[in-house]
Amino acid sequence: MKTKLLCFVFLFGFFSVNAQDSIKKYIKYEHKFDSLKNALNGTTTKVSFGISGNTSNSVDYHKIRSNTELKYGTFPYKFLLNLETETEIKNGKTNDKISDLFISYDYYPDAGKLHVYTQENRYKRKLFIFVSRYSDSYLGIDEKYELGTGVVFNFSNSHQDSIILTKTGIENKTKIKEVRDSGKTHKPAEMDELDQANITKYRIIRPALLFGIFYEVEKMAFFDSIPTDTGLIAYPSNLDATNQIMLEARPTLEFNFTDNLSLSLKCYFKMPISQLRELNTVKLGDTTDARFDYFIDFPIVLNYKVNKTMEFSLRYRFMYDNAPQRRFIALDENRKFLIKPDQRHHSIDLMLTVNF
Repeated sequence: MKTKLLCFVFLFGFFSVNAQDSIKKYIKYEHKFDSLKNALNGTTTKVSFGISGNTSNSVDYHKIRSNTELKYGTFPYKFLLNLETETEIKNGKTNDKISDLFISYDYYPDAGKLHVYTQENRYKRKLFIFVSRYSDSYLGIDEKYELGTGVVFNFSNSHQDSIILTKTGIENKTKIKEVRDSGKTHKPAEMDELDQANITKYRIIRPALLFGIFYEVEKMAFFDSIPTDTGLIAYPSNLDATNQIMLEARPTLEFNFTDNLSLSLKCYFKMPISQLRELNTVKLGDTTDARFDYFIDFPIVLNYKVNKTMEFSLRYRFMYDNAPQRRFIALDENRKFLIKPDQRHHSIDLMLTVNF
């Protein structure tokens, strides 16, 4: 009887120790999986701001720029909301110079197919939809609304194992392999998604090409000067809104030199579908101005992370409108002048960003 009791106690203790060990391992890998999921596919919020000022005896001029970004997910989908403003303060009076609201949703169409990412590298193709509202007094854009969709092609090596990652990316890859090899409850597709989110976020070089189509509504309001016998006269123009279907292409090149230092180059080239048939033309009598209609937006951003909560960004942005809304003004039969907004806008901004 004592022998049976001792055997029972021994077996109970043996299985209890093993059960405790299994539970500890399960909790360990669950914690590691949750940490990876939050780091790679979680929600991030960034708030940036910068200020510049000039003061003299006659003028007190300051410019304040702010940017708020909310992002959820990386792979197989990503939601992004970005709000940017620039406010001019001159002699105590404020004036909004730039206002930009951008919302997008990105999705990889092959998401959920078992092992297609690791075996066939199909994450190269990404679909997106977006909506934006933009104003820029420098270019005479009073209001511009865009709604569209498109596809992004990510170019990479033929196999993901040959893609070079940053230090954090390599560490994450090791953790993902540990969780995958543990044989716990997570499906292979879940681990594949974390693998691709890690590659998307921490790869050293990401070349890509975007193609899109969108519907645009634009209203222009600007001042231009015309010469007269008494000198230059500022001539205001508040033109009717136009609407058209636009095409866009955007080559992209992004570098993660380290976990802390990155460089992004994105050049948007936009043109209306009508441009394929005819030039953008305005007339007054026999006087004509015909132009090839295209718009370029080229931001270059250098970013340095001081730590997890703070980073600095230096951004240069070039915008050019080759055929803005414009019209002729006739002072008399022999003097006709074309008035239009500025076609170029250069900006350089140094921003301090706080991450939440």
